[in-house]
Amino acid sequence: MGRWTNYDGHAAASPVHNPLKQALRNCTSSSCACAVLINEPQMSQKLRVYHPNGIPDSSICTAEPSTAETSIEELESNTAEPESSKAGLESSTEELSIDASKFPWTPFPADLWCIVLDFLDNQVIPLDDDLSKDDNEVRWDTAARRDFAAISLVSRRLHRIAEPYLYGRITWIPHINVESPNIGLLGGQDMKVLAKTRRKKRLEYPWKSGPPPFLLLRTLIHRPTLARHCKTVKLYAASPERGLFWDIFEAREGAFTLEELGVCEKTIIRLPDVSRKNWLDALHQGRLDVVLGMLLLRFSRSPILKTIDLRIRDESTVGNPIFEALTILATVQRPFSSVTSITFSMDKGYDEDSWWWLEDHHIEDEFDVDTQVSKLLKFPQLKSLALNFCSPDPTWPDVLPVSTTLKRLSLKFGSLRERMLGQLIEATPLLEELECDLAYDRFIGGQLDCTILSRSLRRVKNTLTSLSITIILLWKIERDAEPWDVRETMDSMKDFKRLRYLDVPLITIVPVIPQGITNLSKYALSALLPDSLHEFKTNRHPASPDKHTRKTAEKLVIEYIRKNDRMRERLLAMPKAWPDITFEGRVTNGLIRGCHEYSDW
Repeated sequence: MGRWTNYDGHAAASPVHNPLKQALRNCTSSSCACAVLINEPQMSQKLRVYHPNGIPDSSICTAEPSTAETSIEELESNTAEPESSKAGLESSTEELSIDASKFPWTPFPADLWCIVLDFLDNQVIPLDDDLSKDDNEVRWDTAARRDFAAISLVSRRLHRIAEPYLYGRITWIPHINVESPNIGLLGGQDMKVLAKTRRKKRLEYPWKSGPPPFLLLRTLIHRPTLARHCKTVKLYAASPERGLFWDIFEAREGAFTLEELGVCEKTIIRLPDVSRKNWLDALHQGRLDVVLGMLLLRFSRSPILKTIDLRIRDESTVGNPIFEALTILATVQRPFSSVTSITFSMDKGYDEDSWWWLEDHHIEDEFDVDTQVSKLLKFPQLKSLALNFCSPDPTWPDVLPVSTTLKRLSLKFGSLRERMLGQLIEATPLLEELECDLAYDRFIGGQLDCTILSRSLRRVKNTLTSLSITIILLWKIERDAEPWDVRETMDSMKDFKRLRYLDVPLITIVPVIPQGITNLSKYALSALLPDSLHEFKTNRHPASPDKHTRKTAEKLVIEYIRKNDRMRERLLAMPKAWPDITFEGRVTNGLIRGCHEYSDW
């Protein structure tokens, strides 16, 4: 597929011409100062601007096959408008071989360019990048930034139009296999001392120095108003061992200037409720985490900032400047916070499984995510909270701050129990969507008490619309362990009037069924589940230790779906996995997850 090559030789993905056609389909010469004709030959596509009278003005750009790549770092360099824009205009005239005096460039109206960029923002083709293909969201955002960076380099005018899109979604989550400098490489050198020894007369440094967040922070120091465009921030929460530079020479020539260091120091001195000494020491040592923390504070000035996603990977969240910056947003700047969604994400492989072993995390919680919950619940407009690795310890507070705005709560891949889940539900009385993992150590007798779980869920029975619970057994492959079972089963959910989606393990809703019973009406799921359900799924894991109950439970699910008109029609509308699959096969393969755990199933 061709790429749109801009005047500085950078490449942008070719779907630009498709949004143009879609945006201009209903646009006529009477409603716009110019019309566009898009030709699509086999090897190139040309965009031409025409006057309403049909006389061509000039070619805007040519799309042709290109292998040139624009690095993410272009985002930070785009703020040098006078130099880059002037160079872009000069090279555009030379590349297109157009006599500017004879064919003056007639630009699109700004509102039309905004429509085009909106389409590009929503329809960008993700890059085929080995280092980002594990994470679709990172890949998508990276592709979008590269295209907007290329467009912004065409001219000053396009730069101004593209700026809100360039800084609208900030994403920097390097792949887990990509190395970053260790702070020890600089031998404890002070960044301020290195800045003083920088040569005043020197050749231009041959490449941009420092990671993209560092370059972006320098840009925002000189142009703080750019932060007001930010809507979404996704950052890697670096550990204190991560640095900015690989050697002394790079640090001396490419680090903060003395003026930039002064601005950062003044910002840190004014920070409340944090260890200012830790921040100042980190700044002078050239640590990456303090740069990310200051970057997050800069973007907090955006009145349209809605989403914050921090990738947890290395160290504890306690004392980390990035998470201390979150505390400042939740307390000091609380009246001005517009954030509605916060996520502590994790690295996943191709099959969406974690890189981590939950058993190792259960033995030693190195992230301490539970210590952040009280602070996060203080965000005044928070509607969605998704936390990985949330494993509360016995010192967790009995009473959490109440959030009356939180609607969605996701707690995955953590050592969470039903009592701790009950505390969170009590702190979120208007919760509508709940997704959580409950983990139990079978070797110390950990069991799920469904009575406590039902009592906790009943606190949000009038608001809950979606419920998904997964039970994880630690060290489940050990053969010498006793069969695992729950205490009791869940109570009737008929009073959950708004519940539309339900996904819970079979073992939590089907009790042990004695053999020889032919009338199963007493155990019918229709007497337990709410009438408002639109979709029901379940899981065979963990399996009931009783063989007869395991077999009968699936029959109960089949009978429930068969007698529920809404769910039966939904199931029959699903495409068949095999041409001759039966109704029972559709239920057991489509609605009941997990393979059979026992060979005698």
